[in-house]
Amino acid sequence: MPQMQIMRLLRHYSIIASSLAETVIAMAIIAICLAVGMVIFSNTISTGPDVGVFKSRQQVKELLFQTRKNKSFENESYTYDEFMIEKRVRPIIENKLYELAFVVKSRTQRTDVYSYYVNAE
Repeated sequence: MPQMQIMRLLRHYSIIASSLAETVIAMAIIAICLAVGMVIFSNTISTGPDVGVFKSRQQVKELLFQTRKNKSFENESYTYDEFMIEKRVRPIIENKLYELAFVVKSRTQRTDVYSYYVNAE
């Protein structure tokens, strides 16, 4: 009977178990680590730039591309839902090199300026 032999072998086998105190301490350490991680995560999320900043940067890149493509070196203003972009053009070398400054004003009164030099040829 192989089953009886297995039972005899298992009779002398013992498993070392952890106590209740060790389990509670381990859970407390894990809970503290999670709490610290959540505080760091929430601070990181709340202090980061909002989505409007990224939308305005992308829109400035698109306007820069359109200006180069169409060679429209004139002052213009663009109004969007979350921000306003003002394009300022200053000639450096007449009909050859221009400085483009895009001034972005958001609803939160944040102002960003992006400057580029563009060859008109």
